[in-house]
Amino acid sequence: MKKLIPYFISYLIIAAGTAAFIHFSSHTASSLFYTLNTTLPHDELVAKLQQVGIPESAVHLATRSPAPLATLISIFVDYGVGFGVFLGLSLLVERLISKSRP
Repeated sequence: MKKLIPYFISYLIIAAGTAAFIHFSSHTASSLFYTLNTTLPHDELVAKLQQVGIPESAVHLATRSPAPLATLISIFVDYGVGFGVFLGLSLLVERLISKSRP
């Protein structure tokens, strides 16, 4: 069990940092955009949104395309960096714990 303590501490540090990042990044202007999954044509969708009080000037519709290869590579690099940081933190905590032992 003592060998798992550095991994738990590293996990808590990374989880806290991720939660803080998500919390503070959700207050940016990008949180004003919404994704609608619909089969309605553009004109019908704009008409329905106007019926509920959203003006056409506030409606920005864009089509989504599948993620390109560069995005996929970027995701794998991000996960790799996160895993590397986790292992580095766990080794650092393990060394700090072993130095503090008599």
